[in-house]
Formats: sequence, C-alpha cells, structure tokens
Amino acid sequence: MSSSELSDLRLLARLHYGLAVFTAWFPLLTLPVLAAGIELLSTPDSPPQLSRPVALPGDDAPGDDAEARVWRNVLGKLAVGGVAAITAICLVHAALLWYVGSQISARRRWRLVMVFSVLHFINVPLGTALSILSFSLLGRQDCRYAFDRVEKQTVGAQRTER
Repeated sequence: MSSSELSDLRLLARLHYGLAVFTAWFPLLTLPVLAAGIELLSTPDSPPQLSRPVALPGDDAPGDDAEARVWRNVLGKLAVGGVAAITAICLVHAALLWYVGSQISARRRWRLVMVFSVLHFINVPLGTALSILSFSLLGRQDCRYAFDRVEKQTVGAQRTER
C-alpha cells in the first residue's frame, strides 16, 4: 500500500471524525425551539378573565381560552419531544460516524464501513460526498488488501492467545 493511499485513508477517517463532531453539535440549532416549547408549557393556566359577567353576542366564547391552553400544552410537548428526538438521533449518528472513522483508522471491518457508506447516502449533502469518497478509496484493491491483512493478523493473534 503506497503512502498516498495511507494518507487518503487517514483523510477519510478524519473526515468521518469531523462529520461526527458536526453532527453531535447540530442539536444546538434546536435550542430556540426547545426554549419556545418550555415557554409554552410553563405558561400559567389561569382561568379566563371576563371583563363583563355576561358574554354578549359577538364576544369571544368563554371556551376559547381553554382551547388555547390545550393547544399551547400540545405544541409545547411536541416541541420538547421533537427536540429530544432530534438530539438522540444526532448523537447516535455521531457515535456511529466516530466508530466507522476508528475502524477506517485501524483498517478493520471493511464490510461494515462499506455498508455504513451505503446507508450514509441518505445524509445529503455531506454524507453523500463522504460515501462517494469512501467507495472510491475503499474500492481500490490495495485498500481492500490492507483491510484483509490487518483482519487476518488480528484473528491470528487472537488464536495464539487462546
């Protein structure tokens, strides 16, 4: 394996690490939505204040305030739940990216890296570009041989330890 191919593999691993960090920081963009959701949930549920003891025709119906409170509650819960879901998905995705980058650095689990690259096409545009780069580098015969050689050495070392 040439030194340029080794440097290409190091670059590919670093790009996976970089995208992992970017993906892990992405939920910070949802903080305004979280703040709005918390604000909606923390709005006091005070009973409607009528300026007149009797509702006149053309006035808002007394049930409008109760309905508005219900919608504030629903929207607040959706906002907080949505932010929690996006945060969880981003952190799991970042962990997977970091793991794949570590496997590329160690030149192990070639098939896993290729399968993840196929699945990563969905992450447009950065994941798609990273997947294309992964296919072009890992599809080379020398890179494949380097992964196989390291895996065989690892398996051989495990057998001699037993």
